[in-house]
Amino acid sequence: MVFYKGCCCRRDKLLFKKTVIRGMALAILLAAQAAPVGAEIVDECIQQANPGRAIAACTKLLKDKTQSRAQLSALYQLRGVAHDNNGKFNRAIADYNRAIRLKPDDEGHYNRGEAYFKQQQYKKAIKDFTRAIRFNRKMAKAYYNRGTSYFHLRRFRRAIKDFSRTIRLDPQYAPAYRNRAVAYRSTGKNRKAASDYRKYLSLQ
Repeated sequence: MVFYKGCCCRRDKLLFKKTVIRGMALAILLAAQAAPVGAEIVDECIQQANPGRAIAACTKLLKDKTQSRAQLSALYQLRGVAHDNNGKFNRAIADYNRAIRLKPDDEGHYNRGEAYFKQQQYKKAIKDFTRAIRFNRKMAKAYYNRGTSYFHLRRFRRAIKDFSRTIRLDPQYAPAYRNRAVAYRSTGKNRKAASDYRKYLSLQ
C-alpha cells in the first residue's frame, strides 16, 4: 500500500484549473481595457502550456496602471501559477503574496499552500490550506492537501479527518481513500485501512 506523497495528481490538476477560472475571467476583462496591449497577450498570460510565455505576458499586463485591485490580483495569481509550473516556487510564492494582499481569497491561499507543500514546508502549507477552507468550506482538494501535509508531519488522526472530509465532498476521489488507508494503518486500524484500500482499487 503506497501513500501518495505529492500535492497534485492527475485529477488534482484538473481541479486546480477550476480554481483559477475566476482569476482568468478577471484577466480576460483586461482585453477590453488594455487596447494598446490587445487580447492576444491576455490569452498568453492565461495559457499555462508555456510558462515562460505566460510569465512574460502577465508581466507586461501588470505594467498597466489602470487595472483594478481584483484584476491585478488575478494577474499575480496567473503569473504565480506559471512560476510554479516552471519549478520557481519562491517566485510563485512572492506573486501569491502580492495577490493575497490585493484580494484575499481561497484561490490565493490554496495556490500558495501548494507552493509551500512542494518545498516541504508543511506547516506553512497547512496554514494556507486552512485559510482557503475558511473562504470555501467545500474546497475538497484543500482538505485533501491539508490532510497530506498532516500525514507528512505524522499527525495521522488529523490527516484521517481531512481525508474523510474530502471523501464526503467528493466520494469518487480515489487518492483520498488510498491515503486514508495508509493513515489508518499507521494508527493500527488495519480493518478500516483494508476497507479503504478496496474502495480505492474499485475506483481505478
